Amino acid sequence: MEWRYLGSTTYIGNVQKNIVSLYRLMKNFEAVSEVLGVVAIDVDEKTLSGVLENMSLALPYRAMLYKGDSLVASYTRIPDQFPAGDEQWERVRREAPEAEQSSRTVRLGGSPYLSLSQAVGNTGWRLAVLVPSVSITSQSQLLGWFILLLSVSVVMLVLALSVLLSRMFTKRIYVLADKMKGIELGHFGEVVDVAGHDEISFLQRRFNQMSLQIKSLIGEVYTITVTKQREEMKVLEGRINSHFLYNTLDTVKWMALKSKAPDIAHVVTNLSKFFRISLNRGQETIAVEKELEHVKAYMEIQNIRFSGAIVCRTRIDPALNGVGIQKLILQPIVENAIVHGINKSPDKTGTITIRGRLRGETVEFFIFDDGAGMTREATAALLTPDSPGYGLRNVHQRLQLAYGTDFGAKIRSRPGGGTAVRLQLTIFSREALPMSVRSDTQS
Repeated sequence: MEWRYLGSTTYIGNVQKNIVSLYRLMKNFEAVSEVLGVVAIDVDEKTLSGVLENMSLALPYRAMLYKGDSLVASYTRIPDQFPAGDEQWERVRREAPEAEQSSRTVRLGGSPYLSLSQAVGNTGWRLAVLVPSVSITSQSQLLGWFILLLSVSVVMLVLALSVLLSRMFTKRIYVLADKMKGIELGHFGEVVDVAGHDEISFLQRRFNQMSLQIKSLIGEVYTITVTKQREEMKVLEGRINSHFLYNTLDTVKWMALKSKAPDIAHVVTNLSKFFRISLNRGQETIAVEKELEHVKAYMEIQNIRFSGAIVCRTRIDPALNGVGIQKLILQPIVENAIVHGINKSPDKTGTITIRGRLRGETVEFFIFDDGAGMTREATAALLTPDSPGYGLRNVHQRLQLAYGTDFGAKIRSRPGGGTAVRLQLTIFSREALPMSVRSDTQS
């Protein structure tokens, strides 16, 4: 095959066109050396020019398609950007390298151009394109300005978003700090609106919990303080009434002695001692000796009532002398042993034994009676809130309140076999006793 540029050609109807022809020999298949004829296909130059026009270049350019020294087709976009005359174009074509692809800068009419050359397949044609360097430079500058403007816009947008996000976060922190300052000023229970699920919202939730807990604790402390003040007033009133009671009992005692009634004087003396130790000058701590003296006074009164039918024995470890304990923990147990144990036995007589020992820092008291006893179910219910009895449960609760839940009362009993109560507590050293209690113990 061979392409040839024929230039202006006349066709039937006196139609002239600039054409490019493709020729191919027709050979005999039975004798390939014999040429039967030539096939010619004419292509309008405008078709090739249209291809050059549709090269999709936004810049001004001139494209030329050559076959050897002959110009096959050409197209110029924005002709004003290119000099007139074919001599300069011919010089550029002749000076172009023979390589398959080439690019170089040339000057035409005093202006620089970028010359591009490309071989077209195996046709022997060559495509040459000229682009003004000024257009490329201007396009590059325009692109540079566009990139600069885009970069500045992106930076400004990032800064604006940073300021917006910073204000959004810092505003929540400022609100949280303002609420904290309110708590410092005594406005307890203030909370903040929780928004989101980030670290700041986590702080907000913890602040709200802390604020509500502080308010609750302050309310509890206030309630406890008021209750304590009321109890102190009651204790003060009790002290005032106790003085009147002691004086009255002392008067009754001397009247009994004057009337030659020593039994009445003995009962009054023990009753006075019982109340004096019970009040203990408003102190909650008492020495073991005074606690046993309190039980002894109670038993003296009860034995006069029951004609000596009840015997109370004590076996106390000498190491407990001077040890401070919670007051009024033995007498209620002894009273229960009499009322619910010995008095319910057939002969209404019995023995109560009190033992005490010191094991390290732990004090243990055992109160035994040989009364009627009780069932396992009744024993288990004694320390529950639904228990009908109050004395033993009150002792158990006071011991746990004073020493902890690991301490308190434990009970073992069986019907007809009596009852055993163990009280477990820790010691108050003699130095920890109030001065008034120590002085009473020493006296």
